[in-house]
Amino acid sequence: MRSRTLCLALALAPLAPGPARAQTAPPAATDLSAAQEALFDKGQDLIRQGRPADAIAQYLDRLIADFAARYGNSAKRIYCAHGPAEEKLYRDDAARDQVDAVVLASTWADALFLKGYALIDLNRFPEAKLALERALALSPRTPNFIVELGHCSEVMKDWPAALALYRRAEDAVRVRDGATPNPASITRTWRGQGYCLTEMGRLEEATRLYKRCLELDPGDLKAQGELEYIQQLKTKASG
Repeated sequence: MRSRTLCLALALAPLAPGPARAQTAPPAATDLSAAQEALFDKGQDLIRQGRPADAIAQYLDRLIADFAARYGNSAKRIYCAHGPAEEKLYRDDAARDQVDAVVLASTWADALFLKGYALIDLNRFPEAKLALERALALSPRTPNFIVELGHCSEVMKDWPAALALYRRAEDAVRVRDGATPNPASITRTWRGQGYCLTEMGRLEEATRLYKRCLELDPGDLKAQGELEYIQQLKTKASG
């Protein structure tokens, strides 16, 4: 059985509770009420319980609408940062583009990301794509957001779009982590690229990527499974 590219449960891992998010930007930009924090946490809990539709309807849409009402019509560019390093990247981006920007904590973008995650779980892929694109517009350098949008394009069988997103995610990991990228993060992007390349018939390129995964993690069962699948394709084609 061929393995899938991503384990969607991993996507929830970086979403820490409210206090960690609130430290990522100036207090004036992250003055979230206890009610807003509760909406996020309850929505996240329902998704972990396997109730994605309830998470969206009861909590996430309310939180997203609240942020949109507060910041949606701002003349300034709005970012949501996951920590001080990402905040600096966004401030540097704004300075380079010569635009005024506000850098918020990650809650708004995280809520959109969770909504996209939940919609994928519900097989509502076009809606998921829109939610993830909105999350990525707020947090354009967050690797997990890019990977999840790549996964959404993948399940929609838009292989060129998914491949481009996984490559973008690889770049984002390298910018975030520097010379020693996190093995789990970088191999996720390689497996995503490999999956798309395989579907596009570019088997040698895919093979090289999966072998790179195994160089970093010899126990990478997904990469091993994909290499076995590629070998099956080659055997079938030659036979």
